[in-house]
Amino acid sequence: MRLGFGQLGLALALGLLAGCSGKATDLSVKLGCGEIDGLGVLTSEKATAFILVGEVIETNELPAAFAELACRLAARQPKDKPLWVGLSDYVGGSTDAERAMRKRLEDLIARGAPMVLGSASEGHTTGVSRREEAERLWAEDIKARMKSANASRALLLMPRFDGVAVRVTGIEGRFSDYTPMALFLPEGQVMNLEIGQATNIGSPTIRIYTTMRQGYMGQIALGKVTLAEKTEPVRPPN
Repeated sequence: MRLGFGQLGLALALGLLAGCSGKATDLSVKLGCGEIDGLGVLTSEKATAFILVGEVIETNELPAAFAELACRLAARQPKDKPLWVGLSDYVGGSTDAERAMRKRLEDLIARGAPMVLGSASEGHTTGVSRREEAERLWAEDIKARMKSANASRALLLMPRFDGVAVRVTGIEGRFSDYTPMALFLPEGQVMNLEIGQATNIGSPTIRIYTTMRQGYMGQIALGKVTLAEKTEPVRPPN
């Protein structure tokens, strides 16, 4: 498979048993990071450099979970090799949850988290014509932004369809077959997680699938997933 999924799965399984260093734990406490179950699959020595989170719908719960995932990952980064967090542009207005997430991320940086905020949408163009080339250029743009920030890892939040890691086939004539952006990132260095819902869990949980499912290797399971309403930012009075 293009991403070396079998080998990656073994490394991730071993990662579940990997402990956290005292230094990382101390910084997580200092930053006030929330709990993320199963984090070992993303923080082992053989962890991937690119983590894609595909958002099915804009929810009230995911932005908060994503911010805490960023907190936990940044706490394990050297100060000179920050985590590059790429956020997608929200079309048609943002949500209260999304704005709270951005504020949380900005606060973490202010408190010393080795993290750089960027855009996961900039450089991405879509359309029927030359879609595959556009996806390749998008991957190159992300890598260039990481390099500019001297970042060694990236955590990207994007619409679910943009985060798939299998070749896309045309649907109803809207586009031709093409290779998505994730497959233009370095082979074996990508982990993509979709959002799922589970019962009887108290905190966001990383779950790795035994086989790839609809273009995703695993999920971030949330105990509750509710649709967030789009709102416009509150403007101060004149």
